[in-house]
Amino acid sequence: MVALSGDEKRIIELFEQLAPDRRARLILKLAGADPQGWERFRSEGEARLRQVARSHGKDWDAMTEDERAGFIEAFLDGDTP
Repeated sequence: MVALSGDEKRIIELFEQLAPDRRARLILKLAGADPQGWERFRSEGEARLRQVARSHGKDWDAMTEDERAGFIEAFLDGDTP
C-alpha cells in the first residue's frame, strides 16, 4: 500500500467534511476526469462488495439499493452487517 502525502491526507479530511450530496458531485466530477479509471474502479469495487456481502451471508445482487447502502454503512462503521 502506498503511503499518502500530507496534501493527500488533507484532501481526504476535507472530502469527509462535505455533505453527502456534495461528495457525490465531487466523485462524479473526478470520474469524468478519468472515465476508464473510474470504470475499472467501479467494476473492481463492485466485485469486492459481492465478496464481502457473501462472506456475511448476503447476496449482493438480491439486495435492494437501500439494503446495499445499509450494508456498506454498517460495514464501514465496523458493525457486523
